[in-house]
Amino acid sequence: MLNSRAMSIARQSYATLHTTRTANAGRLAGAVKAVLAQDQGCVLQAVGPAAHSKALKAMVYATDFFEKDRPGLCVAADPRVHQVPADGGRPATTGIRFHLTLVPQLVVSEADLMFSKSSNPGMFAAELAEKIRARNLVTLSGMGELPMSLALKAMLIARKHLQLKDDEALLAIPLVQELESDSGQLKRTLLQCQRARAPKSALEA
Repeated sequence: MLNSRAMSIARQSYATLHTTRTANAGRLAGAVKAVLAQDQGCVLQAVGPAAHSKALKAMVYATDFFEKDRPGLCVAADPRVHQVPADGGRPATTGIRFHLTLVPQLVVSEADLMFSKSSNPGMFAAELAEKIRARNLVTLSGMGELPMSLALKAMLIARKHLQLKDDEALLAIPLVQELESDSGQLKRTLLQCQRARAPKSALEA
């Protein structure tokens, strides 16, 4: 279930949705669709690999929800570092704010960079930035919460390599692929990354 802070409308013209490792991705996706369907800005705020994973799943589900009334569009995110202040007994920490927007669906391509639990996001970030400069569409892949969290961290570092301005984004479009293996059916997450204009919420934050 979403916690009591699950949907707080900020002073700016966008909604902030808070997710945790125990959040229901389907409910979160419904909230995302409700906000974006009104052409309002939407931000997902998450701390830690499990919460990052829930945010990506919610984006995938929200894209499925839009398929019925706005086919051809998908939910993309401009991930940015967010400093979370200390609260009660919890120390200050760093999270990710996913600034969401709707973009045209892209053709699914083979993964360019594959992340594992031991991947070094700093090293991958340099390669990601180089590939973005060359062709502006790079696909990242991984299986599980930690690999995809590392992929997101690589995107955040790549943003610095690319020296993006505040009104520029390195968008991530998540989707899930089902793969057949000797041990049964597996699922992997893909992140289609491309340079684009930043969503309104990122400019107002």
